[in-house]
Amino acid sequence: MDTFEIKTDNVNVKEIMELVRKQTQKKRESGVYEEKLSEMLEDKLSNKRENLFEQCMNTARGASRFETDEPFTSHRPVLGYLIIPLKRLVRFMVKVSLQPLFFRQEIFNSSTVKSLEILSERIDDLKTELSQTENKK
Repeated sequence: MDTFEIKTDNVNVKEIMELVRKQTQKKRESGVYEEKLSEMLEDKLSNKRENLFEQCMNTARGASRFETDEPFTSHRPVLGYLIIPLKRLVRFMVKVSLQPLFFRQEIFNSSTVKSLEILSERIDDLKTELSQTENKK
């Protein structure tokens, strides 16, 4: 890696760096950097958490129900006409035998998603209430 050189006698780099260090130290002691840094970090983390939570909730909403009515296809030109009815028959038999299990799982999934939505709304309400309380002080 090449080093950067200033080729002039008028600039005293050591003196400039010392001034920069002193100003930085004063700002650190007064808490300017810590406050700004903590604010920036908190903003980024809260936005990231909220986006991740919304993505997870959208995924959970979409996956909470079992969809088993996708049409069957076959890539085999001749046997495909025989394979498709056989697949339908097997799906029907599996669906009838597992329907109670699917139904219970759908109820659980929907209840879980709804509970998470209620908790999320409650958390938002508490955040609003807390900020209002802090502003009154």
